[in-house]
Amino acid sequence: MKRILSLSIIGLFVGLSQHLSAQQIPLYSNYFFTPYIYNPAQSGTSGSTELSAMYRRQWEGVQGAPQTAAIALNGNIGSDNVGYSVYGFNDEAGIIQTYGFYGAYAYHVQLSENNFLSFGLAGGFMNSGLNQAAINASSTGDPVLSGDFSGRGLFDINTGINLRLGNFQIGAAVPQLLGSPVRFVNQPDLEATYQTFRHYMFNTQYDFEIVPDRTTLSPMVMIRAAENVPVMVDAGAMLDLKNLFFVGAMYRSNYAVTGNLGFHINDQLTVGYAYDFSTNQYSANLGSTQEIMLTWRFGSNSSVERLENEVKRMRQMDRRRSDDMEQTIEDKMEEIKDELRREYEEAKRKIEEEGQSFEDAAEDSRRDRERRQREQQQQQQRDRADKPSSTDSNLDAAGASKVQAGSKGYYVTAGVFGSEANANRKAKSLRDKGIDAGVFLDSSNNMYYVFLFKFDTYQQAQDARASNAGGRYDGGLWIKVVD
Repeated sequence: MKRILSLSIIGLFVGLSQHLSAQQIPLYSNYFFTPYIYNPAQSGTSGSTELSAMYRRQWEGVQGAPQTAAIALNGNIGSDNVGYSVYGFNDEAGIIQTYGFYGAYAYHVQLSENNFLSFGLAGGFMNSGLNQAAINASSTGDPVLSGDFSGRGLFDINTGINLRLGNFQIGAAVPQLLGSPVRFVNQPDLEATYQTFRHYMFNTQYDFEIVPDRTTLSPMVMIRAAENVPVMVDAGAMLDLKNLFFVGAMYRSNYAVTGNLGFHINDQLTVGYAYDFSTNQYSANLGSTQEIMLTWRFGSNSSVERLENEVKRMRQMDRRRSDDMEQTIEDKMEEIKDELRREYEEAKRKIEEEGQSFEDAAEDSRRDRERRQREQQQQQQRDRADKPSSTDSNLDAAGASKVQAGSKGYYVTAGVFGSEANANRKAKSLRDKGIDAGVFLDSSNNMYYVFLFKFDTYQQAQDARASNAGGRYDGGLWIKVVD
């Protein structure tokens, strides 16, 4: 009778373990920070090498309740295109004990600047057995309990894929791909086996950048499915203030509502806590479920972030300088208009004083301006004639029509515009005056630059600018550097 009872107890626990196959894969509440545990394709996507440790205890106060401990290392190999993760866990549920070790490899294909398609493959060893010390029987001398309960190890494979399009990502994974059986008890008259099931997991997430590089709100959904097991859906969101703390909530169908809270102690250390509020029909009889997480990052991303912020700041300054230059040009045009109006008023005054006709005065003023322009051009030609021919030759070789516009170098620039049409008009007006001029677009700030020369060194460009383009240009010039 005792033997039959012992066999029944063992069979009951083994049967439960098969029907509760959703628990074959350890359940976590902080997987937002360790997604590579479920999907190997997300290995190496965090941007740093990090070590995470987690401990989870379900249904506090219930004898034999599940508890899980895990440790994982995640990072990149050589470049951002290749990621890896190493993961080990120990999971106990009643008399069933499972432990495993996995290594994962991921390759990230860059489709465009912010879009990636990732593939992951993980292989490892998993052992499931019966914990004989946890079996409560009326007779410890029962021969059934004297058998080999250590279980058998098996090789396991996990695979996954993940697509990131900017701030949106969607992925799928298949843990326990092989679905191998494990025989718990090595006795001729007792058949107690544990069947691993192939699981299917789908995840999607979108990161709303509330404050760029500082505060992110991430709604997410994860769907779990396995043979003969109801589909389980997780839906929730995580608010992460990357320099301070994170807080989140998750609804898990037919199981619980989870609350997450954690603190980023510094650039290296993050501490997380999760509490599950059970929602199933047995919730009144189950104790609390809690989980803690520690993550340590080797090296800080602060230097990278500072560099990125400095680049952004320089681009903003360049854009502001371009805007200021365009405003300066507009102000200069207004000054010219004011000067013409003053000349007009002066001519009108002379007409009234001297009795001249207005048309004659305007014609005199026009002729006077033309005379001054001719004298100025003649003086410029004399100045150019006095300069060494080698200087003119160097300037001609670096002229706008002789170089590749927009290529790397130092540009002697005469104008900058937000409109391509305005830039082309400025360049044409210079060419009409016999000054070689071209236009190029700086893709970093989307501004159009009108330039006269392009040199390989800053000193050459400075000499050309200081000489007013060899005396050919009487306006303001400056140097634009294109890296």
